[in-house]
Order: sequence, then structure tokens, then C-alpha cells
Amino acid sequence: MQRVLDFARPGIAFTTVPHAFRRVTHPMQLKRFREYVANNRNRRQKLERVEHFVLDRFRSARNYNLPAHDLDTVDDFVAEATKHIPKYKLDCVLNSDQSSFNYEIVSNCTLSYAGEKATYLSVKCLNAISHSYTVMPIISAAGQLFSSVFICLQEPTGRLPITRAVFSASNMVTSCSTSGKLNKSLAEYWIKEVLDKVVSNRFLLVVDQWSPQADITVYENNLTKRQPCKLLVIPRRATSTKQPCDAYFFPTIESVNKKNISSCISDELDVDLRSRDAILKLQSLVHNQLSSSLFKPMISYAWSTCGYIPKQYSNFSSVIDVCFSLDANSCSNNNCEQSAFICCSY
Repeated sequence: MQRVLDFARPGIAFTTVPHAFRRVTHPMQLKRFREYVANNRNRRQKLERVEHFVLDRFRSARNYNLPAHDLDTVDDFVAEATKHIPKYKLDCVLNSDQSSFNYEIVSNCTLSYAGEKATYLSVKCLNAISHSYTVMPIISAAGQLFSSVFICLQEPTGRLPITRAVFSASNMVTSCSTSGKLNKSLAEYWIKEVLDKVVSNRFLLVVDQWSPQADITVYENNLTKRQPCKLLVIPRRATSTKQPCDAYFFPTIESVNKKNISSCISDELDVDLRSRDAILKLQSLVHNQLSSSLFKPMISYAWSTCGYIPKQYSNFSSVIDVCFSLDANSCSNNNCEQSAFICCSY
């Protein structure tokens, strides 16, 4: 309408308007357009503006996922955390959380014919895309990724097989459950076998509200060196923005997993990526590469983006920049004719 009114300015004959705007056929339409513009558009356009306004508000609320009264709780928690963190060395300010990964990772994108109503994707095993295992790393505010990483596999019997050797590495501790998720006994096992070995002095631990790890008595009963532990529990529904592992670190692990798996599939390697040993080897490799000092700024950024510490680094390299941005297509080893797809971060 505004374009029509701008064109039909005073001094312009109405007979020229239909040549530029074919749907304008009568002078009364110009009068009606002027009334609409004076009253902030017509009814349909007003409803569209209301619709866009409500949709924007809904998206904002959904993305933040917090009612107004919870915002104050989160702000109070961050303020409380920033009071305690300066009392500890950044190496002793820790965060640990669980992340689940499906045994078979399937891309949500695939080639399809134009106009196809349903696009089907083949997978090797339906069970593998519905069952998962759990990875539980520990990171510090100084940017360190501690070894070992805790991995909980999904086993139907809840026990690892004793008739066949299971792959093991020095940078991981492996256990299992029937669901592939952690429970109270596995949380205690993690404290004894992982946390107790990486802390020797008093430390501060930031965790979510999962009950087995949010109880201070569990740590007091299972830390063999009796290290003083200050436990900070993140409020409900705030872990996506206030949990350093969730805020930046776990998406990095997922991207490395997908890159490695995609390379194995595209190169048609004879590897069963769903097998127990393949999963453990993959997670051991990922943990080894992310433990490099090159990624300390990245891990530190995960803490600063949550508001716990000031920004320590002005810029940093992502894992894609370091490990998957190769200048050469050939392997660096002599007499190796295979193409390279990952670069060592050390």
C-alpha cells in the first residue's frame, strides 16, 4: 500500500496508477489505503504483526527455557560461585557431567529426489541408534581436561564379558550398566577410580542436580585422601547455559566423533563402529587429542561463557581448525600412501 501511495502522489493522474499497479482499479482504493496507513495498516497486517511479536517472544522464552523467578535463582547461583572460585586455584575448580552417545550415529541429512514425500535412510542396526553409552569427563577452569575419562557402556547383563578381552587404555576407566546410564553405585565408583586420583588438595566441584552426584556425603565417604570438597549444585533447568561441559565442551566431542565416523564410512574401512572395542578406541582417541595444551583456551572459554571466570584468552583454535584442517592430503608417515583425514593435536 505504501508503494502505491508513494506512486500516486499529488499531481499524478489516477489513470497512470493502474498501469503500474494492476490490482488498483478505482480511486476509492487510494482513499482506503490512506486510511489504513494512518491507522497503522489494515486488520490483516495488524494480525500479522501480532503473530510475529508473539512468535518472537515464544522463541526467546523457549531458547532460554527459564521462567522469570528462575532467572533470579540462576543469577544468585553465579554470584555465589564467583565468590568461592577465587579462593581456589583454577586447576582445582572442576566441572564434570555426563553425555550420552548412540552406538550408531546417523546423519539427519541425505540426498533425495525433488518432490519425494518420504525419504528413507538405511542403518546397520536399529538397536544401535536407540541405545547409548555415557561419557563423563572432568575439566578445570584452568582449561585442563583430566585423565581418565569415565565411560559407561550398555550391556544386557550389566557386566562386561569375561570370556573376551576388552580394549583398555591408560586415559579411560570403563564400566557398564544395563541401560548405559550411570546410577548411584557407578557414581561412587567414578569418585573412587577417577575423581580421587586427579585431586590431591581441596577443590571446588560444579555439578548439576542429578541426586547421586549432588550429595556431599557421597564424596566424603569415597574420597580416600579426605580431600576437602566444596560442592556447587547448578539450579534446575540452567545446565545448558551454566554447565561448562554442556555449554561448549560436549558439542566439541560430538563433532570429533562425527568427523571420525564419517571418515571411516566414506573410506569404506572394514570396521564395525558399533562394537565395544571400536567405541572405546574412538573415545580414547578423542580424549587424547582434546587433552592437548592447544585446547586449554577452548576449555577455559567454556567457563567464562558461563560467567564463572573472566575471559582468559582473546581467541583460540577449535578442534576443527587443529585436527581437521590439513594442508597436505597425504599421510605424514614415510612410505604411507593412505590419505590423511585427521592431524595430531600434539
